[in-house]
Amino acid sequence: MDEAGETHASPAQRERISLDRLRERTDELELLISGLSMVALFALPGWLLERYYDNYTQLPITLVAAAISLVPMGIAFAYTLGLCFLLHLVVRAYWVGLIGLHAGFPEGIRWERLPGPIRREWLRTRIAALPQAIVSADRLASILFSLIILVALLLIWFSLVFTLVLLIAFGIGQAMNATNAVLSRTLDLVATGLTLNVLVLWLLDSVLARRFPRLAELKPMQWLVTISAAINRVVLPDRLIGPVRLTLQSNTWPQLFNVLLLAMLIGVPVLGTQYFRGQTSFDAFGTQRYIDSADTRGGIRSQHYASMRTAQDRMRAWPVVPDRVITTSFTTLFLPYMPTRDDPIIVQRCPQLPPMQERADWDSGDARAIGQRSRATAECLARLWGVTLDGQPLDLAAAEVAERADLGMRGLEVVVDLRQGQPGPRVLEIVWRTRPEQDKALDDYVNETVYTRIPLVWAPES
Repeated sequence: MDEAGETHASPAQRERISLDRLRERTDELELLISGLSMVALFALPGWLLERYYDNYTQLPITLVAAAISLVPMGIAFAYTLGLCFLLHLVVRAYWVGLIGLHAGFPEGIRWERLPGPIRREWLRTRIAALPQAIVSADRLASILFSLIILVALLLIWFSLVFTLVLLIAFGIGQAMNATNAVLSRTLDLVATGLTLNVLVLWLLDSVLARRFPRLAELKPMQWLVTISAAINRVVLPDRLIGPVRLTLQSNTWPQLFNVLLLAMLIGVPVLGTQYFRGQTSFDAFGTQRYIDSADTRGGIRSQHYASMRTAQDRMRAWPVVPDRVITTSFTTLFLPYMPTRDDPIIVQRCPQLPPMQERADWDSGDARAIGQRSRATAECLARLWGVTLDGQPLDLAAAEVAERADLGMRGLEVVVDLRQGQPGPRVLEIVWRTRPEQDKALDDYVNETVYTRIPLVWAPES
């Protein structure tokens, strides 16, 4: 349209012209956004797991609850959108290829030059011409890109709502000293309630109101649908995702679209959780039928030997010795301190030990005060542990407070004298939270007691 024609066009026509011109510029943006986003999204799960491994033992319990929710959702979010962006790039690349073919061969497919008249006619009735194929590929790429935006908005919103619900449940559980029980029941209640609400809304509005128009005019029916829709908006906010969702739904397959959307909302978090569990446990594929983690608790685990520890072991705050084979007369045993696990016990067993101390001792350089503070902390932490070597109790009175940057933890370090036994296999047995009966009622996420067995081989140098 010339400038004069555009000047005299109606507002609706001018808006249409503006949108058409804007549409001409979006293809390159789609490719750029898809390519960069795909690379970033496929790298995100590894980064999230590394941060989780690095910080798990130091997180407060509230952040542990949030991380257990957000990390699996973040992993599911990254892989789902990454695959969608990859599919979008494939379709858009196909579209670019079709445009190039159309530019080089404007006449399209020259059917008369193809052999096989029977197969040629069969293909001719089923294969679209190049212009039509270009339009179809462009439409499919645009639908995929819009669907990616819809999935991204939904997963971000769903993660925020889900995390908020977990934090509220966590606060209630802590107040009742039943955190795990409240969290478990809350998850079951939320999942069941949302699923039932979607079914009720579908039954009332899409089935009954559609088949019986007079029923839709009744006030109680309208109130029920309004209430159910309001609950549904907690998960599917209309103003945030409505334009994209309703446009795609009304221009594709309305009923199937809703089913696939619901399956996505349920399936993606489930897959993310399963992947997260696999990455944070040894048996990622669930194929270990005859040797499980309970068996290895009485055997050899890499988490107990500093020379064998892996990335996953960084989140396991349990006793550590330098190596499986000890060639010296003495070795060290590190008993880690984990705030979420130990603090509820320390508060009861060490009421005289303040959780914080002013830095005046450090600033004044008073070595005696610093030493007294360290000894008081070591004596308190020692009350949590019981250690035996080949059945003989070890005295923890000389244990020192230690900061192990290589392990990313603080705790107690005990010097173990191996000279009292014979060379060969030796066994360290450690109990966390000895005599639990002395503690008052604790939250249900605090273990009753934990037994650890660390086999050693003492091979002193001759």
